[in-house]
Amino acid sequence: KLKSQMPPEEKLKYANYIIDTSSTLKSTIEHTERVFRNLMMDYEIKLKTNFC
Repeated sequence: KLKSQMPPEEKLKYANYIIDTSSTLKSTIEHTERVFRNLMMDYEIKLKTNFC
């Protein structure tokens, strides 16, 4: 199964958001919360402009 997956470097080209989990748990949580806030802001903008 792993051989059929795209290499991580290739996946990065398609990512809208990247969460670095190589640091501390606190850092990972902060990155995750930042991405979540950005996703929520994007969603709210789409709702207001009726693009959902």
